[in-house]
Amino acid sequence: MQNKTDYIISLMKKLFLILILTVVVAVSAAAQEVSVKNFNMDPMDLTAQKHFRKDLHGEKCAVLKVHVIADGVTFQGNLIGEPVEKPGEYWVYLTEGTKQVQILSRSFLPYMHYFDEPLQGGATYILTLQAPQSFGTTPKKPAENYFVLRVTPANANVFIDSNPQAVEDGAVTIPLADGTHSYRVEAVGFATQQGTVIMAGKRESRTVTLRSTKPTLTVTAATPATEIFINDSRKGAGRWSGELLPGTYMVEGRLTSHRTHTQKVTLTEGNNQTLAIPALTAITGSLNVNYKPIDATITIDGRAAGVTPNIITDLLVGTHSVTISKDGYTPATLSANVSESSPTTLSGTLSPQAVFTDPEITSYSSVDDPYADDIAITEEYECFEKSGKYGYKRNGKVVIPAKFDFAHSYFSEGLAAAGLDGKYGYIDKNGKMVIHTGGYAGGPFSEGLAAVTIDGKEGYINKTGTLVIPANYDNASFFSEGLAAVQINDKYGYINKAGTLVIPAKYEEASYFSSEGSAKVKLYGREFYIDRNGKEVK
Repeated sequence: MQNKTDYIISLMKKLFLILILTVVVAVSAAAQEVSVKNFNMDPMDLTAQKHFRKDLHGEKCAVLKVHVIADGVTFQGNLIGEPVEKPGEYWVYLTEGTKQVQILSRSFLPYMHYFDEPLQGGATYILTLQAPQSFGTTPKKPAENYFVLRVTPANANVFIDSNPQAVEDGAVTIPLADGTHSYRVEAVGFATQQGTVIMAGKRESRTVTLRSTKPTLTVTAATPATEIFINDSRKGAGRWSGELLPGTYMVEGRLTSHRTHTQKVTLTEGNNQTLAIPALTAITGSLNVNYKPIDATITIDGRAAGVTPNIITDLLVGTHSVTISKDGYTPATLSANVSESSPTTLSGTLSPQAVFTDPEITSYSSVDDPYADDIAITEEYECFEKSGKYGYKRNGKVVIPAKFDFAHSYFSEGLAAAGLDGKYGYIDKNGKMVIHTGGYAGGPFSEGLAAVTIDGKEGYINKTGTLVIPANYDNASFFSEGLAAVQINDKYGYINKAGTLVIPAKYEEASYFSSEGSAKVKLYGREFYIDRNGKEVK
């Protein structure tokens, strides 16, 4: 009996020893060493720059990307934050100067990797490991999908699970494993916003619009057209209002020929302010107009400024257009550059205008003619021809004998163009030549002016025969609604009664203005109507 008991005990001991050896062999076999396939710094990989973390000294960390397929991988060493797990790799953030890192896993024995040189901050390194494949298990890849986060403003900083993310076109796209993840959006001048997203195998998206905490500055100017500059950047004229980051700003009010007003303003978060720019001080000078003849009218920038000779004070510094005019003289338009330091002088003499008058007539007044206000009275004064000569009938009776070699078909404003013995001019309703135009016929009077030809060019005379608009045009029509079509270098435009070209000469054809204030023109082969400002009307 004793022998049997001893046998059983001996057999159990042997079985126990065999079990222990089996476990030891299995554990030893499973816990094999990992091997290094490759290690290098990748200068083309910008992960450490774009998705950086900083150490306690504010310096950028190095990023060690560990490529390994194994179960339960962890790291020990100079780590900053938790490693970021990506499909098939881990991003490990290590402080600058790190010389080694330990890698642990259930699939292989602990491995200590020593770097040949200390790691550089802001650089990305690649470490590829070959885990044992004959034993252990391959970790199951967790389910994941994309998380899309759209942000306003588009340059906001975005952090997901405390990791900075690259923002492109106002959005972040990143694959996330199933589970709960946090995000944070922040930007200078805006209130930070945080939230969470639960990933469950499908794509998720969020939209975050940050609330502005920027202060608003409103700037008004007492002097019209004052240009507003903030830190030397033009914002507008007269008034401006907008958001700015907290800080101190230099606000300026600028206007030509005025002294600049400068003022500082300090803005704090959420504190709106209004700043008023006072009336700017004008910088003025004087203009000495010493032109002959005396009592000629002075017009500066279209405004009357007295008569010659004269010293005009309190003119804004800068360039001004000065016109000097008097009946019987050709007007002179000059440019005067007025300065603050010393008076500017304009001197000279106006040139007499050509005057076409009958030597026997000292003046002509339309008031003496009962029909002077008629625009065209063909019914009462009808031009007729007899033996090659022309005269006028009224109510069928001859009132002006047929003695003229040429006569206009009707009277206009009490006058009619006519010619006799090679001389042309204008007759009144008594048939008397009251205005001589020399060897050229003129057009009908309209609005007190008539076109005449001088040396192949056309200009305008008034009813005294004075040339009031110089003969500078290839062709000139009658005035209507204060404007007349004129031809300059094969193009037509419109002048006013001062002889100023108010609608550019660009049209192929141009008609007179109707009482409705429109005229028919032709440009690039297209016919249409324009108003008195040269704008197309329907």
